[in-house]
Amino acid sequence: MAVLELTRYNVAKAMAHLELEKTAILALQAKSSLPLELYRYGRPVLLVSRAELPVDGEIKDARGNVFVVRYDSKAKLSRVYASSIISVPRLSGLYDYYDLINAHWGSEDTGTFNFDGALL
Repeated sequence: MAVLELTRYNVAKAMAHLELEKTAILALQAKSSLPLELYRYGRPVLLVSRAELPVDGEIKDARGNVFVVRYDSKAKLSRVYASSIISVPRLSGLYDYYDLINAHWGSEDTGTFNFDGALL
């Protein structure tokens, strides 16, 4: 429904949410009225908050995923990043999106984030 709404504003393409797993991305592609883009490589900001989080550095969630918390005192913002660079395979028919703001090519510390999993 969100993609359909975007067509009403003359948007040319939409990005599949990077938290979606492969099966959900393919299902979205099958029903999308717009061409889709896939976040293939990078280290996106997963959370931004004005709250100064009581942690600095690495944290783990219940599934063992590692995240990095950084506080920017100048901007007064806390940001949470995935520890590993997200790197997912190309899917036919989707545009590729590469984000090198917080990542660099050739890193050995990569993972597929939720791409190979299923939402619980």
